[in-house]
Amino acid sequence: MPKPSNPQLRLLRFWKRQWRESPTLMEEARQRAVQGAQRTYQARNLKVREFVTQWPMTLTNTDLKTRCELKAGEMGFKPRSFKTKAVRLGLIAYDPKAKLWLNRATTSN
Repeated sequence: MPKPSNPQLRLLRFWKRQWRESPTLMEEARQRAVQGAQRTYQARNLKVREFVTQWPMTLTNTDLKTRCELKAGEMGFKPRSFKTKAVRLGLIAYDPKAKLWLNRATTSN
C-alpha cells in the first residue's frame, strides 16, 4: 500500500479535527450525504425497473444483450453491470430449461 502524501495527510487531519471539535455538525453532514446517496441509488433502480418493464416476457441471450447495450450507455452503466443489476433487483431471471431470460418486472408490479 502506498504511503499517503502530505496533502492527503493534511486533509485527513482536517476531518479528524472537525469531528473532534463539532461532532453534531459533522453528523448532520454525514446524514445528509447518506440520504442523498440513497435517493440517487433509488432513482437509478427506478430507471432500471421502468426500462425493463417495457421488455417482452421472454428474451433470448442475444436479445437481452442488445437491449442492455442500448440502455446501459445512456444510464452510465456497462452492459454487463446493467444486466447484473436487473438480476439482483429480481427483474429478470434465467430459465435454464427453456434457455430464455424471463421478465419478472411486469409480474412483480
